[in-house]
Amino acid sequence: MPESKSLTTLDRRQRILLAAVCGLEFAESLVLTIVIPLLPITAKEKGVTNFEVGILFGVAWLAAALSGVVHGKLLSRITPISLAIAGCVITAIATVGIGLAGQFSRDLVEFLPSVIGLRIMQGCGYSAIAVSAQAILSAEMPEHKLGVQAAYQGSVALGFTLSPPIAGGLYAANGFWLPFIVMSVILLIILIIVAIPLRHLKGQVVQHKSGQYFPLLLQPRAILTVAHSLVIAFVFRFFEGFIPVHMHEQFGWGPAEVAWLFTVCAVVFIIFLPIWVKLNTALMGNVAVMSWCMLMAGISFFLLAPAPFIPVKYPWWASSLVCLFYAISYAGAIVTNVPDLIFVSR
Repeated sequence: MPESKSLTTLDRRQRILLAAVCGLEFAESLVLTIVIPLLPITAKEKGVTNFEVGILFGVAWLAAALSGVVHGKLLSRITPISLAIAGCVITAIATVGIGLAGQFSRDLVEFLPSVIGLRIMQGCGYSAIAVSAQAILSAEMPEHKLGVQAAYQGSVALGFTLSPPIAGGLYAANGFWLPFIVMSVILLIILIIVAIPLRHLKGQVVQHKSGQYFPLLLQPRAILTVAHSLVIAFVFRFFEGFIPVHMHEQFGWGPAEVAWLFTVCAVVFIIFLPIWVKLNTALMGNVAVMSWCMLMAGISFFLLAPAPFIPVKYPWWASSLVCLFYAISYAGAIVTNVPDLIFVSR
């Protein structure tokens, strides 16, 4: 397993770049997270089924996965900041569109197709930003991978923490559309700010393994790492679509209550993230820790399952505690995945 230097050894230029990248990821996380408490319940009110709610969430991440291959190739031709700018603009346009569709569409026929298309745009925009961010971090700070990944995940978690209460407050103030407009404007403002330190970065930042990706991915360690990453992504995407609908149907919660639940979960995630980083650094991606985190995440979902799987109706606070337990396990699952991702990318 490769050694990783402390972030305290970064020079001034690297610290500025890291702050810029984390700021961009924070803004992107703000925008993407507002759909979690607001979209499922609003979609249900429009007549969307639970299955179709799942499609609204899944289609964005499918688009992100497929477009990520294209974005990776584009980095051999354009600069990371150009790709990030394109991703931010696409994400902002799609987010505004979702807000307007949710507020002003009259029925299911108008709402569902338009939001599916806009969610695909969001996924592509997210992928462009994430690919450019990871390219910058891997090229400019190759000896600090564990630390920069912790900072990267922390910035995402911070956006995940602040977005739900802001979204819930704006929703209560002036309806569904306002949070999406405000968050899109914030994303573009932060883009303008971080573009200044990133503007001098050259292209070709990820060409050091050009032409070697597919043989690399056929290694047993790489296959297991990719599988682990896919399981983590699957579990969390299921969580973000399932919990709002579950709490709405079981306890009558609205977007504001769901927003506060996700806020508390995100705070717990941030608290336990450095704890897992310290533990994982000591154990260097211990398989037992990784397995425990994934097992606990799975148990959390089993405990949340409504009847007939478990013929007991929990009070709202018990279901909320299970969600917090899941957030702790999810933080550990992400952190234990990082050293394996670094190993594969060497």
